[in-house]
Amino acid sequence: MEDSLKEKYMEIYIDFIGGDIAKSTRERKKSVVKRFLEYLDERKIEDITHFDVNVVYEYIDSMDYASATISYIEFQLRQFFEAMFRAGVTDTCGRKVFPVINSDKRERLLSFYATEEIRDMVSSIPEDSLCYTRNKCMVLMAAQMGLRTGDILGLKFKEIKWDKDLIEKVQQKTGTRISVPLPENVKLILIDYIKNHRPKSESENVFLKQHDCEPFGSNILYGIVSNAFHLANVEIGNRKHGGHALRHSFATRLLRNDTPLPIITSILGHKNMNTTRQYLSISINELRKLALEVPSYENH
Repeated sequence: MEDSLKEKYMEIYIDFIGGDIAKSTRERKKSVVKRFLEYLDERKIEDITHFDVNVVYEYIDSMDYASATISYIEFQLRQFFEAMFRAGVTDTCGRKVFPVINSDKRERLLSFYATEEIRDMVSSIPEDSLCYTRNKCMVLMAAQMGLRTGDILGLKFKEIKWDKDLIEKVQQKTGTRISVPLPENVKLILIDYIKNHRPKSESENVFLKQHDCEPFGSNILYGIVSNAFHLANVEIGNRKHGGHALRHSFATRLLRNDTPLPIITSILGHKNMNTTRQYLSISINELRKLALEVPSYENH
């Protein structure tokens, strides 16, 4: 497939999804489409005018991802083909490719780690690395503050309110302003990183790549957390094992410590409590606490 054709497809797709979404969301969507177009290249498919939908199914079958990730990719590809169909590029509409997309949302609720597991993971971050202090600080921000990966990697100096022990910023994903307490231990390691380990740079970003002093554009945190869980011999099972799993574990601990739901919603930066309710998993014990006592009934 010619590069000019791929660029045309991408332009149509970007125009279709519109600009009223967060930049990070748009980039994730574009990344899914880009990888799919690269797959078509590998299959020597020159265009998608008269498209065999089985090619999409074969592409999906080649992936070894969690079902939630697969569902996300399917949603984006359905949107891509819908955009191409409406633009008259293909005779294959999005609903023809994926009439139904099964998404097991319960899978998202498996990613809770106990305090001991997280402590072991943090202790297993390799100390012999030049980036040890930086890596540990980023991991603690996810585990003890519940910050999203993108908000950690994109943290600016002006967003750290040292006098108030807070981090105040507008979330990349939602555009929601959050104000999150900065724990003393995280504050100390953050100061250590900035004073003694951060590369010399005038960048407004706090966390920088060690080799070129550039801000992070990729999810380095996933690799750090995943590797540390492995080194700590934590049994992963079906659980996710990146920065999002730490955020979810943090929120679940707040819930189990009887933190009011509106406060958890505020800390996570969700726009409403319904999102927080869906985000959190509640164990059987918690549900029993919320249940009303059933009055006894005598059968006369």
